[in-house]
Amino acid sequence: MNNYENISGGQNFDQTSGAIRTMDEFGRIIIPKIVRERMCLLEGDQFEIVTQGTQIIFIRHEPKCFVCEDDINVQKVGRGYLCEEHREMVEEIIA
Repeated sequence: MNNYENISGGQNFDQTSGAIRTMDEFGRIIIPKIVRERMCLLEGDQFEIVTQGTQIIFIRHEPKCFVCEDDINVQKVGRGYLCEEHREMVEEIIA
């Protein structure tokens, strides 16, 4: 089993870029453009960072409604996220 199989639960990754990046003094690492394009990553996307042994894994954060866990038409409201239905309910309550 190779390293990629270890962190992917035994499944192979689609592709690897083969790029080696250096972390700067602020802890930033630049994701190669080809990887950003392949993964449809956009400026402002958020990621959960987990570790597994010596591996660092970035998981794109997909916000979900705090109430129902729906992930469609979710927007940040205060410190959490709400779907359209629950945003409307909150607006009615505070109106």
